[in-house]
Amino acid sequence: MDNKKRVLIVGSGILGNTLAYWLSGIPKINVTVIEKEADTSLHTTSRNTGMIHRPFYMNPEKKAVLAKSASISYHLWKSFAHNFNMPWNEVGTLEVAKTELQVKTLEKYSKWAIQNGIDEKDMALLNREEVKKLERKVSAPGGILSKTDTSTDYGAISGKICEINRKNGVTYLFNTRVEHIYDQKQFIEYSVNGSKQPDKINYDLIINAAGNRSIDLAHQVGIHKDLSILYFRGEYWKLDDDLKGFVEHNIYSVADNPEFPFLDPHLILRPDGSLEIGPNAVPVGGPYSYREGTLRNFEISPLFKRPLLPKVSLFFNSQFLNLAMTEWESSISQRKMIQRINSFIPGMDYRRARTRGFSGIRGSLIDKNGFIPETIVAKTDTSIHILNYNSPGATGAPYFSYLVMKSLQQNGFLVEGQIGSTFSNNIWKNVNEFEYGPELKLF
Repeated sequence: MDNKKRVLIVGSGILGNTLAYWLSGIPKINVTVIEKEADTSLHTTSRNTGMIHRPFYMNPEKKAVLAKSASISYHLWKSFAHNFNMPWNEVGTLEVAKTELQVKTLEKYSKWAIQNGIDEKDMALLNREEVKKLERKVSAPGGILSKTDTSTDYGAISGKICEINRKNGVTYLFNTRVEHIYDQKQFIEYSVNGSKQPDKINYDLIINAAGNRSIDLAHQVGIHKDLSILYFRGEYWKLDDDLKGFVEHNIYSVADNPEFPFLDPHLILRPDGSLEIGPNAVPVGGPYSYREGTLRNFEISPLFKRPLLPKVSLFFNSQFLNLAMTEWESSISQRKMIQRINSFIPGMDYRRARTRGFSGIRGSLIDKNGFIPETIVAKTDTSIHILNYNSPGATGAPYFSYLVMKSLQQNGFLVEGQIGSTFSNNIWKNVNEFEYGPELKLF
């Protein structure tokens, strides 16, 4: 124990768990995961669409890390799901254009898909008639079909990885909240079950994978203090059970306002065949404001955390405010939500969506110029901070966390042994079989 380096991971979501998995197979590393909740993966990991997204829609230059991570991780998740009997339903995603102009966007996507490592046989660019033949309920001037998009259960998958990690010697501290990181002194203060008497843990390296709270911890060590965060609640409405079979694929549409984190609502197939419509993106006050259609759990204090300039600039943006109002209307009325997809699924009746589905919170980083689309990996000599790790973050978690490990090795921290060399059963031993394009470095 004394000659081992102690690595702390803050956050036991799917990213924290996959990071811990790779670390647990490296010699002379002692791994501890710190999680403020009573169990693993209770927030964003379990509150999402549950889709394994193929990155056909991602710019291979501007989002190279996320795109490559999603592309390779599809194969890693597939083998994992089959080995451990996890939900895996390759329903496919049909993304449609709502206008003739958006057909050009789909043509661009078809080129990006190949650049992002997707096999040509797994994609198809469709005209109006082909869209109608594939999905008779859909009316659109064009579409792109990603045949291997998959419906799964990230909460169950992440829980299984947590179980494997514990067998590999990873320590999990639940009900434990990191209050402050003292990076120069290499220790944290933490509280257990809300105790007012904080305790301390020393570390050699700390990895901040705290999701929507990660920027707060990064600010404590002086990283990206110019960035602020806004929270958005994504909500879904469930369709009546007798509508199972209404469509055979997920139905998405090209985003009208890609510069804002407002996804146009879509229709998703759950692993059990049930259908849900959403999400909207309602601005909320904090990372746990899950209650839909009301102001309950609205937290005002995060709105006044510094820096304030990015938030002030955004709330004087008339386009943003108009979009925010549209999102709020979709929160309180399923009719408003369904009307938003009637432009490409004209036969959908709002009265068939009477029950609320799940809701999740997305934290989006902003600066004085607006929203930051990219994931940020920042570091000090003894800390790594993963910021703005949003969709398709869960899809890309296995390979993205592997890239973090490779970058640590290249920077001299993990100098002894190869990643995974001490695993008794390396569940992703074939990770290098799916490499394509140039090698990527995170820091």
